[in-house]
Amino acid sequence: MAKARVKQIQKRDLDILHDLYRYRVLTTEQIKRKHFPDSKYYVNRKLNMLRNSGWITTYSVSRNGRKGKAHHRLTDRGITQLRKNGYSTEYKADALRVSNELLVYLHEANNIMVELSPYGWEMQDSRETKKRYNMNRGDQIHGTLISSDGTEYGFFVLEKGTLEKNMAKVVQEIRATSEGGAGLTHFTIFAKGRDSIHHFVERAREKKLVTSGSLCIMDYTFGIEYLQSRLSDKSSFKRIFQDERSPIRWLAPSTKRRFECIARYQEEEVYFVNLLDTDLMKVEAIQNYLRDLARMQRFGEKPRRILVLTEPKLKELHAELLGESRNICYLELSRKQIQSSKRTKGEM
Repeated sequence: MAKARVKQIQKRDLDILHDLYRYRVLTTEQIKRKHFPDSKYYVNRKLNMLRNSGWITTYSVSRNGRKGKAHHRLTDRGITQLRKNGYSTEYKADALRVSNELLVYLHEANNIMVELSPYGWEMQDSRETKKRYNMNRGDQIHGTLISSDGTEYGFFVLEKGTLEKNMAKVVQEIRATSEGGAGLTHFTIFAKGRDSIHHFVERAREKKLVTSGSLCIMDYTFGIEYLQSRLSDKSSFKRIFQDERSPIRWLAPSTKRRFECIARYQEEEVYFVNLLDTDLMKVEAIQNYLRDLARMQRFGEKPRRILVLTEPKLKELHAELLGESRNICYLELSRKQIQSSKRTKGEM
């Protein structure tokens, strides 16, 4: 019996081949979630056809004695198909190979791509990022995420047991890449576990790490949920809080850098700051503002309290970072509320 092959190439075939070119290797589950979210079995049939056509190859990698997952990568014939259909290709299949040591690292980055790409985010992998920003091949950065408004964030994934030397390397990479004005200025760190968050914050503060953009540190799972939501998009955020039903009413753009806006909350004008992303540069801006209150009052400037948008499990962390002050109040959004603000796939 003849093996089923691709008779006429379809857009979804090309999308899969292009993803394998851009991200080098993907598991069956990752391809299913991105390209076949509503089909449990068709993904295997499609991958068989691509493999029988000689366009992809599949191999299994076992870890710790467990049965290995199927991983898929492009062949030179697959790259030829992309080129025939108008895609620009620079690398041959051998240049896309990934060592088993790097596979876990790449798997994390590709998981984030799979989760965020339907919600308006683009991702560039670590290889392309290092090339664009003249970084070292051994650097820790996982790649960049590009929002729907074109803002580019270098991103890292910190495992629960991230070694101290690797934590220090992440801090140093961010400093080196953001200095001089020609590199990345926005960064997002996805941390697995509260300890990794605290350790990164400690090292960043110890080394006085500052960027001209943002420096966000978020729990891995929560961070993905937040970036899927409208709250993470500046235009959508503004529309949400301009709604008459909102308990916070957007009044005007903020006169203070890094604060979202001037808003009305419980009959009071406040500065509204979205800290759901735990942007350490916003934390620093709030602290600088609080230190400046006495001077503002001496010169007759009208001080406003700061309303911090947080989440119940994050509030303790945010209060610890900001310190106690009667000039700070908090608005908590539940995890369920944040999840309910998820963007419609493809809307951004």
